[in-house]
Amino acid sequence: MKKLLLVNPISEEVNRNMRGFNKLIFNAPLALGYIAALTPSHWKIEVLDEQEINFENSIDRLSEYSNVDLVGITALTVTAPRAYEIAAFFKKRKIPVVMGGIHVSMMPDEALNFADCVVIGEPDSIWNDLIKDAENGNLKKKYTGEYLPLGGLVKPRRDIFGDYKAATVQTSRGCPMSCEFCSTVAFNGRVYRQRPVNDILDELESIPQKMTYFIDDNLIGHNKKDEERIISLCKGMIERKINKMWWCQATMSFGNNEELLYYARKSGCVCVLLGIESISEKVLRRMNKELNLKLDYRETINRIHKSGILVLGNILVGNDDDTKEVIEENIQFFKEVNIDAPGHVFVTPLPGTKFFERLDAENRIVNKNFPKDWKYYDLLHLVIKPNALSQKEIIDLKLLFYNNLFSYRQIIIRAFKSLIYSKKLYIGIGALLMNLWYRKFFHRYDSLIKEDE
Repeated sequence: MKKLLLVNPISEEVNRNMRGFNKLIFNAPLALGYIAALTPSHWKIEVLDEQEINFENSIDRLSEYSNVDLVGITALTVTAPRAYEIAAFFKKRKIPVVMGGIHVSMMPDEALNFADCVVIGEPDSIWNDLIKDAENGNLKKKYTGEYLPLGGLVKPRRDIFGDYKAATVQTSRGCPMSCEFCSTVAFNGRVYRQRPVNDILDELESIPQKMTYFIDDNLIGHNKKDEERIISLCKGMIERKINKMWWCQATMSFGNNEELLYYARKSGCVCVLLGIESISEKVLRRMNKELNLKLDYRETINRIHKSGILVLGNILVGNDDDTKEVIEENIQFFKEVNIDAPGHVFVTPLPGTKFFERLDAENRIVNKNFPKDWKYYDLLHLVIKPNALSQKEIIDLKLLFYNNLFSYRQIIIRAFKSLIYSKKLYIGIGALLMNLWYRKFFHRYDSLIKEDE
């Protein structure tokens, strides 16, 4: 029986600064679950998941897998340097290496400096051919996946994962929007493809974890028909008595459909991560976030809260039109509407995005020693020259956000309001713990960034 090793790398930077948070913030590598399900049964699957092991000892552990026949490595941009290090280890030992994932799909030629072949895009349509070629010793340099309909999509193998506290489920792929900073369209296409509701319900019934994260970039889609699908999904969870405590990512439109909010909460939704990005119209227009310009943020968030669902929201710091006044307005807004868990990250030019292309052409990307510098592309390091302000001023404004929103007083106020919205003690306690974790996490990162100035 042939052996396939699937590797989920973690960056050295993330490991060093987030050690101890792994079980709280990381999700099972669902992409590897799909790869395992697509692999023929005469292959034995082994997994090296660096989210679950001691990073410092992981290179030593690689030698334990020297008898495998093929290595598959997934890579985000921030994990690319580590992924390349692992790929080089196996290539040196004459073991074929295939790499995939969003970063490799955006930078295939870079990845081929370290791997024998790369998968560009979604692997569902080409994985069987790749395995046959590997068996025949005839791997091609590049395999480009097609955007297949998601009806009949294989169920990911979850038996390969470790003891993750929450399960991850994907119900759709693709996005018709064109936000300047986002690489979803480049990777998953512009067509919003959806899985049949009954397929999703069957998968949910097979998952033992009570906590479930729908990892779709936007769970509710982009029109009323898409929203009706999620309402049907929620109704199906209720009818089948699928008892989950779930959360998701969605556009601000999540708060505009009262029926959706009602059934989402009734089926177990506890919170939603909204792409707020900024309350400045000028900032939103430049990033091409047109949908947000059509909505009243306050009314939208208020409706979500009234339904008993908490709101997680991020702002992007370092936009071309950010000023001290803009950031201060964002801070005040987050306080007034009580974003239950407020996040603040640097706008980052990820490869494959229009934002990367524009800033690269303007010579405004600071960390360009690739592939080594990809480790800083984690949204927590400022890797660009801002437009209106200096790097120091932008970093100080991010710290201002932290200082204003993560005092113990502000955390207690938010948690108390979260308890009132949700009418559930465990959700109020969860909101408190989440904010305390945010405080510790952002303090650790922001302090490190301040030291590096």
